Amino acid sequence: MNKILLADTSQTRRRALSAVLSQSGYVVTAVATLAEAFDTLQRSQLGHATLDAVVLGWPEYSDGLVEDVFGLLHSERFEHLAVLIMADSSNANAVNWRMSRPRTALTLWSEYLEAPNAVGQLLRPNASIKPVLSEHDEQIRILLVDDSATVRAGYSRLLQKHGYHVDVAESVGEGWKKVSRQSYDIAIIDYLMPEQNGTALITLIRNDPATQHILTATITGTYSDAVISESLACGALECLFKSESRDLLLARIASLARTINDRKAIDNERRRLQGILSSVGEGVYGVDVEGIIQFINPAALDLLGYQDGNELIGHSAFDAFHYADENGMPMQRAASQLQQCYASGS
Repeated sequence: MNKILLADTSQTRRRALSAVLSQSGYVVTAVATLAEAFDTLQRSQLGHATLDAVVLGWPEYSDGLVEDVFGLLHSERFEHLAVLIMADSSNANAVNWRMSRPRTALTLWSEYLEAPNAVGQLLRPNASIKPVLSEHDEQIRILLVDDSATVRAGYSRLLQKHGYHVDVAESVGEGWKKVSRQSYDIAIIDYLMPEQNGTALITLIRNDPATQHILTATITGTYSDAVISESLACGALECLFKSESRDLLLARIASLARTINDRKAIDNERRRLQGILSSVGEGVYGVDVEGIIQFINPAALDLLGYQDGNELIGHSAFDAFHYADENGMPMQRAASQLQQCYASGS
């Protein structure tokens, strides 16, 4: 079983991530500080502990200890370890460090359930090159935008060979026309182009409701903090480099593809459940912990005397229809058993 060192200052995050990793079969040693992480790494070097991977919460600030830990992981003694960085956002410094070290990946805390898969890809890099498609998955559609015909041809062949459907464009204008007229899952856009930089297209895609579902990545031949920062600020989820290995590039695109397939699976399940709710004879509605209605089925609307769910969705269930006791007398919100159940999740 693979052994993982997990370090993060948040007890809640450590517990959640430890549970997810343990459920996936990893043996997790969780520590609260970088000092403990540094000590554990040093002991592993002396043979007192065996580690296969390290999962680190990206620190909010840098100090000598931060530099010691990340410097240690960057050294030849520890380059065999898989390292997963967990960050609150696509932090440019975290991305830079990830790019500079082999066997390293970055996952957002909002997507911490993906951590076991990310660690698995790092431990078995060749297994993550091809997109994993089940019989229900659709072929991932990629738009590649680059002003170089050679780059377009080379990367198109590479991606098609690994199971992707690829269209190409040679400019921001042509790329925008294509995403406006056709459906794509991922757009890989060259950063530096003659008329407009690729970040202009990323901004257009992000700001249009019809295209903002597309996951975007920049690709560039120049390793630059400024390029990475601008790309991430515009909404890119990845910054790919033409100089990096094909396997690494394919692994990152495969990660985006898994995100797409997971999202499609969730959407399909949501539609299936909505179909069930619409067909059952019982009235069903759902609320959040504040008692605000999130959904309601036709049977519930009929029982309550409403015509349209939009009349209730976003409003308080207590205020709308259970504000009185069994005798029809108004009650205080705090006295409502239903309202108490919403808050407690029971």
